[in-house]
Amino acid sequence: MLNKIFGFLNFVILSLSVTPALTQSDSSNGYSVQHFTDENGLPQNSINDLLFDNDGYLWLASQVGLVRFNGSSFKLYYPNDKPVMESNILFLGKNQKGTLYFQTDDHNLYCYPGNNTQFIDPVTTSAEALRKPYLLNARKQLFNFSTFLHNVHSPGQAAERKRLFEYLFEHNRNFYAADSLHLYFIYNDSLYYYDSQELSTLSALPGANGQYLMMDKKLYVLDHESIVAVYAEGKLMKSPARIEGDLRLGPPGAPVTRFRLYSCGGKTTHLLSGTRLYQLTPTPQAGLKAGFLVDLGFIPNISAVEYNAGLDLLLVATHTEGFYFLRKNRFRTNGWPAPLQQKMTRHLFGPMALHGRNEILTDKFNFTPQGQLIQIKDTAPVWQRCLYIDHKDQVWGAFYKQPRRMNTLLHPLEILATLDANIVDYKEDSSGQLYCLTEKSLWKLEADTFRRIFIPDRLSDEEANESFSFTGTGKLWLAGTNGLIEYDLAKKEAYAFPEFVNTHVRTIYTCKDGNILLGTYGQGYFYYYNHHLYRMPLDKNGFLITAHCFLEDRRGNVWIPCNKGLFKVPKADLDGWCENHSNPVYYYYYGRQDGLLTNEFNGGFNASGIITPDDFIALLSMKGMVCFYADSLATEIPHGSIDMTHLEVDGESMERTDTIQLAAGYNNLMLEISCPYLGNRNNLYLQYSLNGLSDEWKQIPEDGIISFNRLAPGHYQLRVRRVSGQGPNKYQYREWTLIVPPYFYRTTWFMILVALAVLSLLFLLVQLRVKLVEKKKEIRVKAEKLRGAVVRLEETVAMLKQSEQELLKTNRQREKLISLVIHDLRSPLRFLTLLAGDLHDNQVNFSAAEMKDRTYWVKKERRISTISPKTSCSG
Repeated sequence: MLNKIFGFLNFVILSLSVTPALTQSDSSNGYSVQHFTDENGLPQNSINDLLFDNDGYLWLASQVGLVRFNGSSFKLYYPNDKPVMESNILFLGKNQKGTLYFQTDDHNLYCYPGNNTQFIDPVTTSAEALRKPYLLNARKQLFNFSTFLHNVHSPGQAAERKRLFEYLFEHNRNFYAADSLHLYFIYNDSLYYYDSQELSTLSALPGANGQYLMMDKKLYVLDHESIVAVYAEGKLMKSPARIEGDLRLGPPGAPVTRFRLYSCGGKTTHLLSGTRLYQLTPTPQAGLKAGFLVDLGFIPNISAVEYNAGLDLLLVATHTEGFYFLRKNRFRTNGWPAPLQQKMTRHLFGPMALHGRNEILTDKFNFTPQGQLIQIKDTAPVWQRCLYIDHKDQVWGAFYKQPRRMNTLLHPLEILATLDANIVDYKEDSSGQLYCLTEKSLWKLEADTFRRIFIPDRLSDEEANESFSFTGTGKLWLAGTNGLIEYDLAKKEAYAFPEFVNTHVRTIYTCKDGNILLGTYGQGYFYYYNHHLYRMPLDKNGFLITAHCFLEDRRGNVWIPCNKGLFKVPKADLDGWCENHSNPVYYYYYGRQDGLLTNEFNGGFNASGIITPDDFIALLSMKGMVCFYADSLATEIPHGSIDMTHLEVDGESMERTDTIQLAAGYNNLMLEISCPYLGNRNNLYLQYSLNGLSDEWKQIPEDGIISFNRLAPGHYQLRVRRVSGQGPNKYQYREWTLIVPPYFYRTTWFMILVALAVLSLLFLLVQLRVKLVEKKKEIRVKAEKLRGAVVRLEETVAMLKQSEQELLKTNRQREKLISLVIHDLRSPLRFLTLLAGDLHDNQVNFSAAEMKDRTYWVKKERRISTISPKTSCSG
């Protein structure tokens, strides 16, 4: 269920864009009117109250919740204890710190915390009113009744004050706060005053028509146009008197006009008498003065009135028709007679020229800024593109191809010979020599006729000259539908600027310092500054793609009318941009909501705009002439705070903080940037850049929504800036940090772990390699040793084989020797054996001598060894 609610809220937030309807009220009112309803973005048409906060936002109390308006879109906020779209808010207010409070019809009090939280919890409810005794009245005043309830001297007094508080809780229209400690209130048809200590009764009340007004800590008791009493610090100051000023009363016997007061929460209070709205201001004698503002007969069911002094903006809320913006018509010249007003509204086409200091000539009538109308009697049906006043005070015009010399009443003095094409412009050089430009060629006045001196060879049948101007000694520039040419009168040489090939150059204006502005039709405008040509940046909407003319006032501003409105820009900004392209050019825009009947100006004449030495400006438009003093149009620079009102990542809302942490691998980031400005939104230059991606400043779309898709991992700085004044470095900035983490496998710690793992693996591989090398070395050593051993073994084997051979040889010799020895021993042994046997067998028979003789040979053993083979063999 909660997800459904947030989904609904996201839809509401992103869909409540505004396309305000612009209507024009009765011209006698002198106001331009913008009407806001549910048809152009307002959530609901029943508006009970209006209030500006300290940041410049307009807050509206509606029957479906709290609505915030930034001048472009609406945003809804809801009490958290009520169903969505079912909150009837009655009163708005703010405390001394600027914190916004609002109260619903069930007397619950809420405080907006200022963090764009969609749902708002109550500060106090009916059940806990005595514990948190804050009340908000119908005059946008918040009062803390804690001291009133607790600073008592007896139980009876405590009970009485509790009863009074409970009454005011139910009837909070009946108290008026002088400041945070002092209070007036009405109870049982009596007026009371509380001075932070004591409670006192002041007087009985007037009749049913009585009303009360708190202004400058004074309480005014009113009965229609009469001031019944004035109280200051609980004391009566003034006896009955009437409201001063131009308060219009009905005729005697007429029904009593309904009077109603509307407080704007500060020092401004409005009085609605019938349908006529007045502003009330205090007088030095503790009285009141009423100043008429506007007849609001065209607005039904008025519920609240608010005023923004900085914008000079009057706001009117209704119970059934949304709310209205009323701006004073800045292009209205008061005091002009009706015939001149009619001439102005009907004069759509035709050139103008300045005669003297303040007389403006047209081809139909002449007039002055003071409202003097000089009627011109037409002598012929004249269609002419230009008017020019020479140094002799003669007016030069044309009847198509035919030059006409006239007086200042446009009576023809001389009609000259017809030229080759329609005449588009006249100019004099520094010596007073007059030149004439037709659609096809350049002519010079000699005696009483014009002589052709130059035919641009660039012109085809479909192309034509538009205007020309002297830019230096003996040189002039010719602007045409196919470029810009410089012509040297002395050398009779022409030079075509290559930058303007296929460019429709319409107007040439030489500034007071000698630099030159050039307007084109469809290609923007150019600035020839310090002998260099620059194509100037356009306004944020590109309206200046067509520039009709340039007018320079005494304050250094350049005025540029175009097909989409009127612009004012300091010439210093233009110079600064040419010297350093990083310096901004802030164009201030005026359009229909400032009082223009149309945004389309007419630039097809020379001249289509005039400025007097007193800075009175007259311009041609497609709905009549536009006239005003340059210093009468204020420059309302936006001053509202920059805020992020919505943050969404992949379709899910996120909490808005100064540091935004995104998920790795997100797809889409959407941010809604808001800056309150209830003036002309074309003057709100809101730009952003994303440091870390690009340093380029881009314009924030009108809906305030910025999207970033799949930002690479890293830290980004989202910077939003708003132009806060004219000149270089006039910006207000707001910054948010965006952190896009990488996937875990792209994080530093993961990389470090991977690096450590790789290093460890490399270390292990190196260790293994080292061990392998050592093993190989050991094997090689052992192999060498083995090979040495093998060699030695082989040598030993060889030696053994040799020894074996020698041994075998020795053995053979030994065997031979043994065999010889054995052979040699065999006979003696046999002899001995035989002798031994003989002795054994015959010892008994032998005598001692024979025994001795026979053993003698045994004792003589060498005798055996010396027995020769011959003897052995023979034996």
